[in-house]
Amino acid sequence: MKHLSLKIIFLAVVLPPLLYLGSVIGLERHLNDRYQKQVEKVFIGDTRPLLQGDLALKKALADHIDRFLQTTSASFWGIKIDITVNTRSGFLLYPGLAHETVTATPPPDPLAVAADNFRLLNDGLILKTSVVIPHNVTLSNMFLLFYLGAGSAAVYLYLKVAIRRLRQDELSSQNELDRLEALSNEYAGRLTDLADEKAILTEEMQRLQHRFAEERAKAVANEDQLIQDIVSLEEKINANLALHQEQMNQIQALEEKLSRVEGNRPKPKAVETVQKRFKALYKNLSFNERAITGYLELPDELKIKSEEVIHQLDQDPALVKIKRKVFGKKNREPVLEVIFGYRGRLYFSNKENRIEILAVGTKNSQDRELGFLERL
Repeated sequence: MKHLSLKIIFLAVVLPPLLYLGSVIGLERHLNDRYQKQVEKVFIGDTRPLLQGDLALKKALADHIDRFLQTTSASFWGIKIDITVNTRSGFLLYPGLAHETVTATPPPDPLAVAADNFRLLNDGLILKTSVVIPHNVTLSNMFLLFYLGAGSAAVYLYLKVAIRRLRQDELSSQNELDRLEALSNEYAGRLTDLADEKAILTEEMQRLQHRFAEERAKAVANEDQLIQDIVSLEEKINANLALHQEQMNQIQALEEKLSRVEGNRPKPKAVETVQKRFKALYKNLSFNERAITGYLELPDELKIKSEEVIHQLDQDPALVKIKRKVFGKKNREPVLEVIFGYRGRLYFSNKENRIEILAVGTKNSQDRELGFLERL
């Protein structure tokens, strides 16, 4: 019964009486204020006969209030209206005694009646109305029947919707059962096929296990030979590594000798020519001989790219993009590395606000330039 909410049924049962009581109480308050204002307009009436002594105040109040009660439709709807009029000193003027003894008395003196009326009016009149709608009267029964009918209609509509949803759920459940039954039959057929495939795979697995056992026996037989081959290969590798290291040491020694020889070589004419040209063009720079020889070894394309960097260093060093700092020996200014033409490398230092081009080369000769800078 997931579609049937006990809370909604409970509210449909409890709310009508509560709404009935609330409506009755609210209407009583509304009518009480309404009748209070209406009676206040008519309960005294014209004051001239009262002040002239033609009519007693108590009789005038009774006539006016009774006439008002007769003209309202409250009695038709079963509404009970209680009206009281008191003076401020507490003297009750309305309602009077239901049965007053009538005695033969002479007509009252108008002056005395007028004086009594004036005294009561001067004392002040307090009007109070009390409206009550009793149970089991026309108006209250209309309220009760309306709310009970609304509650019953709400319960009826709710139950109707719940029953329709319940039927839809039953239909959906039946359709789902039919679908599951069809799937069950389909899976049963698949299980039969899978059982046949399992038998075939089991036979294949047994064959592979037998072959694996044979191959494993062969591998165990060849294991010793493989171990000997591995040991032999490791010995050859170690020997080759030792030979390679020895050759690298020899190459490094030869490079160092070559560097020292090149440092002591006299300047060729091409080096002197480039030195003179650079000195004439770039007056804010100084050039190490290694930078000139490295420049001469560059291809023509890289020579042009390197001179672009040299020109920028001469005119505005701030335009040159530095790749990194290369530190040399202690107490020496760091050497800055610049890349040009992707493969070119230029190294310079800035000491005492004067730039010295120390070396020029390529990425392939970078280790040689760095070794030279380290020896400076």
